[in-house]
Amino acid sequence: MKKVYFLFLFIFCVLMLFATSEITFKEPIYDFGDVYEKDGPVEHEFEFTNTGDEPLELKRVKAS
Repeated sequence: MKKVYFLFLFIFCVLMLFATSEITFKEPIYDFGDVYEKDGPVEHEFEFTNTGDEPLELKRVKAS
């Protein structure tokens, strides 16, 4: 019974090594050019696709 358990655990661990989340952006960088405060806020939407095998979870998104 222990052999079956360890075999199952081993197979599970190997599969987890190959299953990854991967994100692909249509355009990874966007240049706003010159932005003036008096013109108000600016925005841009980034399009992306989950090209991995696992669900994609976005955490700690930061603007620069």
